[in-house]
Amino acid sequence: MPPNQVIIGLALFLTFFVMAPTLQEVNDNALQPLFNEEIGIEEAYDRASTPFKQFMAQHTRQEDLELFIKYNQAERPETVEEIPLTMLVPAFAL
Repeated sequence: MPPNQVIIGLALFLTFFVMAPTLQEVNDNALQPLFNEEIGIEEAYDRASTPFKQFMAQHTRQEDLELFIKYNQAERPETVEEIPLTMLVPAFAL
């Protein structure tokens, strides 16, 4: 079995590789406009959360998301952007 440092390094490399398009979109659409004072912090948050929500929704089982929607006694969101992170993140983690 390889040492822990090798496993952690491989996990980080694969994470950055998989997340690169999402991180690039967040940088282009949220961070750079915020740093250039073109948008405010709330707009930057909305713009940054959308790509992450799309990524997580794509990689989350529908049953897991339904579990947290039911648990929170919430109505089913019509779009990915309407799913609260408080429901999407734990469903994604499962």
